[in-house]
Amino acid sequence: PVETMTAAGGPARGIRVGDTTYLLSDADGPASQAVVLQALVLERETLGFTSNKRYDNAAALERDLRALDPSKLVIVALQPGGNYGAHYDGLDKAVLRIGAPDLGASLLNITGRMSAIGVPGMAPGDADVNVTPRRSPSDAPMKGYLAPDQYGNFGFVPSLRKRFEFAPEAKEPCTPDSNRENGCNSTVGFRVAWLDSRTGEDEGTTTYNTNGRGLNADELDQEAEAWRMIHDLDRLDDSQVVLIEAVSNRAHGETQFRPPIAGVSSRSMKELATLIAGVGGTRNGFNRIALKPGSEDSGGLTYALVGWPGAREGAGAEIAAGVDGAGAAPSLSGALLPDRQSRLRPAGEGGGDNTLAELVLDEPTNRWPLDDDAGAKNALSFLGSTNSKLGSDPRARYASQTFDEAGWDRIAQEVGAVEYADVPAPRREKFTHAQFLAAREQLVRELGWVGNVRAYLQQLKSPIANAGVISYADVVAIGDRIYKDIERPEGSGAFSFLEVVEFLLELAAPATHEVSATVAGVMQLAVLGFEAGENGAPAREVQFKARELGAKLADEMQATARTYDAIGDVIVTDPEKLAFVGENGDCEPTEKGCPKGYSFTSKDVRQVYADVHRSIERLAYEELVPFAYATYALNPERLNRAPEAKWYRCTEFSPLFPYYPWWYYGDVAQAKATTAERLEVDPTNPGNDLWRLLVLSRARQRLEKHGNAPSDAILERMFERVPRSDNPREGGLGISAARLMREAEWRTWAPSPYDDTHDQCS
Repeated sequence: PVETMTAAGGPARGIRVGDTTYLLSDADGPASQAVVLQALVLERETLGFTSNKRYDNAAALERDLRALDPSKLVIVALQPGGNYGAHYDGLDKAVLRIGAPDLGASLLNITGRMSAIGVPGMAPGDADVNVTPRRSPSDAPMKGYLAPDQYGNFGFVPSLRKRFEFAPEAKEPCTPDSNRENGCNSTVGFRVAWLDSRTGEDEGTTTYNTNGRGLNADELDQEAEAWRMIHDLDRLDDSQVVLIEAVSNRAHGETQFRPPIAGVSSRSMKELATLIAGVGGTRNGFNRIALKPGSEDSGGLTYALVGWPGAREGAGAEIAAGVDGAGAAPSLSGALLPDRQSRLRPAGEGGGDNTLAELVLDEPTNRWPLDDDAGAKNALSFLGSTNSKLGSDPRARYASQTFDEAGWDRIAQEVGAVEYADVPAPRREKFTHAQFLAAREQLVRELGWVGNVRAYLQQLKSPIANAGVISYADVVAIGDRIYKDIERPEGSGAFSFLEVVEFLLELAAPATHEVSATVAGVMQLAVLGFEAGENGAPAREVQFKARELGAKLADEMQATARTYDAIGDVIVTDPEKLAFVGENGDCEPTEKGCPKGYSFTSKDVRQVYADVHRSIERLAYEELVPFAYATYALNPERLNRAPEAKWYRCTEFSPLFPYYPWWYYGDVAQAKATTAERLEVDPTNPGNDLWRLLVLSRARQRLEKHGNAPSDAILERMFERVPRSDNPREGGLGISAARLMREAEWRTWAPSPYDDTHDQCS
């Protein structure tokens, strides 16, 4: 466990690592109580102590940091409990030495406003930091773990995690009485909540009645509500996370929920959609549901978004009814996790509760059973000393030993066979018979838990481990098959293994995939928190050549699998986590009290294998297809319906001889290799919507008039829905064609010599 700020002020201030608090008052350096800049230096491989210093100026800190090498782990904290310190000018430059980003003016020289954990020589932005924004009065502590990565070097894993979930709720229709009493009919529009991006604390919730009937007869009320929402979204800053959901009601006798928007001008709609895209949503998703009634099962929830100011379009977690494969009653769930600057960001969607990952990230506990009983502690120490594999501090060996479950069980049996009569007479004076029995019972129980935890994690990592249910050869074969399927593309690219994890989380969303959700949650934690480069930098995108993708994916799977041991170390060194996972890991699913996701039956093995296999194949398609097939952005058109690619008409050679580049796309290609995005909506003038078509086609050859789509087999495999099946070769992979093409680098079909942003087509 690590905590950069142990107290708001006074003598308890310091940096806690494990059971040791390195106090500010004990640090070497100026003795003045006004000095609050503290730097703790540890060995990165062992967490062995190097130095604990405090500084009355940032220049001195920078000099010391410059002299350190990457074998050190450095924790810097501007401890709370003092006043503004002008003598800390230049602190932003000093912490650049350990990989902090260029904080510049965002770093206030006020005590309590900064924590950083990094490695000397790290590139700027690779360290973990927490900096209090200007508008916030709170301190900037960092809490979590120092955990070993796959190279055995310790790095920071934050413990903060906040769940989000939007799900349809059954609602009774409004009645005349309910409308009079609580304005039931008026609450139609959007509910927006703001969270502090560093703490996850609620900062307020507001409802905008952009189709709130009953406000009065004047439709300008809905326009005013839209502008109130525009104003509030426009005021968001980087210190916030925003959660947006559509809300609605229905009158007695109605089966559908009223659309969230009516009576709003086209100008307001355009501004709203732009702001939604600016916090990570999509204009298409927002515009598609704006005027669309909600199904009876939706409860009025036709749209939800979790995003943040400054996000690129589509980067947030978003769901919209009927868009990108979502049903009429969509739901959205996931988790907010801290990024390198301690700002909460949505990390994957779906996957249920991911209870094991959340348990690992829970605040550490270090109070073991019998800690308050000196005699029992002495007895426990004696029992450990009777076994050479444990020693006099047996709990310290839970993380350092590598026995399998059978090995831990043998040790438990040996300890359980020790009798009070075996205790030498001098040692008996330190504990009673009753204390001995209590210690023996507790230690045997803990040893059994440790064995079960290690065995359970071995099971969980088996789907991604070399010798597990999906092997190195399987992954390479997937890459090779796709490489051949798409006309042997040449090129290089980069991928993040988190893409595999995010799809696995999506697959795990149905209630029948609890174990896949657990595997995905722990994989996500492994990649985000436990994987790093040799210099301690966070895991970055993996560079690959097209023909080598399968092998690169297999390497990443093995690296992720290795981090499960580090996650096990967190569990077995925390008494509460050890007890819970030790009792519940691999429990029988039919057993009362077995938590979802903690069983691992043969059926679970097949399902996890299928989900992991599909996830890897999906990433392979998403990475390889763009090498052979380009995305063409066609000219936007104002229509009363979504345009069809086959009617797109070009006259670049002669107006007298037009041609239709996508006319020869078959039914499958028309449905799956094209997507229409609704860029603008005009509620007051139906039929005046602005649409843009995106088309997937083989890169155009010189003078070629017609596009060429991927084969129907590839399109169906990529874009068909994933069936509820544990056969990974059945059905499709559930890739979103809209997202794939939206995020691609667009081309124009026939660039004009006068305007390279439009082609000569319509």
